[in-house]
Amino acid sequence: MTCAVSAILPTWNGEAMLRRCLPSVCAALSAAGGEVVVIENGSTDGSLELLRREFPGVRVLRNERNEGFTRAINQGLREARGRRLLLLNNDVVLTEAALRGLLEFMDRPEHARVGAVSPRLVGQDGRRQQSCMSFPTLGSAILDDFQVHRLWPGNPVRRRDPLVRWDYRDTAAVDHAMAACLLVRREAAEQAGPLDERMRILRSDLDWSWAMARAGWTTYYCYEVSVVHLGSHTIKRPDRALRIRMYLDNYLYYRKHFGWRAWPMLVPLGVRAVVARLRFPARSPQSPPGRFPADLP
Repeated sequence: MTCAVSAILPTWNGEAMLRRCLPSVCAALSAAGGEVVVIENGSTDGSLELLRREFPGVRVLRNERNEGFTRAINQGLREARGRRLLLLNNDVVLTEAALRGLLEFMDRPEHARVGAVSPRLVGQDGRRQQSCMSFPTLGSAILDDFQVHRLWPGNPVRRRDPLVRWDYRDTAAVDHAMAACLLVRREAAEQAGPLDERMRILRSDLDWSWAMARAGWTTYYCYEVSVVHLGSHTIKRPDRALRIRMYLDNYLYYRKHFGWRAWPMLVPLGVRAVVARLRFPARSPQSPPGRFPADLP
C-alpha cells in the first residue's frame, strides 16, 4: 500500500536526538498521510527500546551492527511506500508546515522535473546553515583537499563557483543539497538508482545528486521553507575509525568521478589518516565497518 510520503531516518546511538526530534517528525508525517521509517544501526544506547516503547507507529528496520549512513538509506529506500521520499537526519526538527511547504513546492506544475528539494536549514541559534554545493571539478577538489581554499579563499577557482558568494536568501536550483532534510521524487530516485555503498558515510548523497542530474532531474533549495537542524552529532564523535572512513569516502568520490587523475588526493588522505590515528581514540566496536586502506574497491 502506497502513501503520500515516507520519511527515511537512519540512527546510530542517537537516543537523545530521537527523543528530542522524532515526535515532530511523526506528527508532520501523520498530518501529511505519510509514514516514518527508522533504520536502527545497531545502537547500544537504548535507541531501539525507545523506538519500540514510545513510537509504536514507526516502522523500524533493525541492523545488528552499524552499517553506515549509505547502506541504511538504501535499506529505507527499498522499504519505503511513499510517492515522495524524505531523507532525514535524526537531529532535524520537522514541522507540519515545513513538510507541507516542500510537498507543495514539488507538486507545482512548473516543477515537474524537480527531483529533489531541500529547505533552509537553521541552527538552534536561528542562523542559516550552508547546505548546498556545486559539483566539484578536478581543480576545485585538489585545491580543497590541499587546503588551498582555506589559505587562499580568493583563488580563481573558488571565485568561479557561484555558491561561494551566495547568501541563501532566495530559492534557486543547485547542484547538490545535503541530505539532512531532502524531499525526493520517487521517479528521480528510481532513475538515479541506489546510493553508492562504497561511500559509507560521506559523499554518497553528493554522488546521488550527480546521478539525478545526469538523468535530467533538478535539485532545488527552497528558502521559503525552514527546519531546525541541531547539527551532525554522529560524525562529530571523536572516533578514529569514523574519521578515517570519512576521509576515505571523500577520496572514493573523487576516484569514481575523476578516475586516475584523482591520485594527488591520496596525499592529504594519508596525512589526515595519520593525524586521526594520533589524535582520536581507537576504533569503537560500533564504528562503521571497513578499514583503511584495505577496502578500496
